[in-house]
Amino acid sequence: MGMSDKKTTTQQQTQQQGNTAFSQTTTPNVPTWISDPAQAMAGQVGALTAQGPNAFMPTTSALENQTTQAAANFSPTNDLTSAGAAYSGVPDVQGQSLLTGLDQYMSPYLSDVVNSTLGDYDVQAGKTRAAQAAAAAQGGAFQGSRYGVQEAATEGELARGRAATESGLLNQGFTTAAGLSAQDAAARQAAQTANQQAALAKAQGLLGVGTAQNAEQLAALGVQTQAGQRATEEQQMQQQYPLTFGLQTEGLLSGLNPALFTGSSSSGTGDSSSSGTMSGTQSVSDPIGNISKLMAAASAFLPKPG
Repeated sequence: MGMSDKKTTTQQQTQQQGNTAFSQTTTPNVPTWISDPAQAMAGQVGALTAQGPNAFMPTTSALENQTTQAAANFSPTNDLTSAGAAYSGVPDVQGQSLLTGLDQYMSPYLSDVVNSTLGDYDVQAGKTRAAQAAAAAQGGAFQGSRYGVQEAATEGELARGRAATESGLLNQGFTTAAGLSAQDAAARQAAQTANQQAALAKAQGLLGVGTAQNAEQLAALGVQTQAGQRATEEQQMQQQYPLTFGLQTEGLLSGLNPALFTGSSSSGTGDSSSSGTMSGTQSVSDPIGNISKLMAAASAFLPKPG
C-alpha cells in the first residue's frame, strides 16, 4: 500500500452571452519531506494489516505456562504424611500399680525369710519342749498334774511367739515387697512417659521438616510465578512493538501542520473579460492526518496498561 502526491484537477467553466469559454486547472503542491514520510507510514500500516490480528495477539510465555502447571500439580510433601503416622503412633501413658508384680517380691521373701525363720523357731521350740520334758522327768513331774499345766503354758507361749514372729516377718516382707514393686511401677510409668515424649518429639520434628519444605516450595513457586509474569509482559511488548513503533512515529509527525506547507498552482485559458458562473471541486490531500487516523484506529487494539 503506497501513497503518491495526489493531484486534483478542477475544471471551471464560465458561460457568457457569446460562445467564449474559460477553463482552469489547479494542482496541489505538497513538499516531499511531508509526502515521503506519509507514504512510508502508509506502507507500514499496510504491512501491519497484512500480518493479521494473530501476529499481535497477546500470548503467555513458556515460563509462565510452566509455573502455572507446577502450581496446579503442587501438593504437600510426604513428610506431613509421615508426621501424621508418627502422631498416631504415639503411645499412651498408663498408670502403674505397685500390686503388679508384688508377688514376685513376696514369694522369695516368704520362702527365703519367713519359712526359714519359722523353721528355726520350730526347731528351738522343739528343743524347749525336750528340755522341759527332761527336767520334768528328772523331778518326777510326770506323776502329777503340775507337768501338764506347765506343758500347756509352754505350748501357748511357743504358739504366741511363733505367730508374733510370723506376723512380724510377713509385715516386714510386705513392706519391703511393696516398696520394691512401687519402684518398679514408677520406673515403668517413667519409661512410658519417656517413650511418649520421644514419639511426640519425632512427630513434631517430621512436621517441622514437612512444613519447612512446603514453605520453601511455595516460596520458590512464587519467585517462578513473578519471573513467568515478567517474561510474559516482555514477550507481549515485543509482539506488539510494531504497533507501538507506528504510533510513536505518527506522534513525531502529528505536530506538523501540512496546511502551512502545502499550496496549489493554477493555469487556464480564456477571455478574462467574459462573465458568467464558475463550478467545480478542489481538494488538497492531508497525508499526515490520514495516517494519524489509521494509527489511531490501530491503537484501539493495543492492550491497555494495568
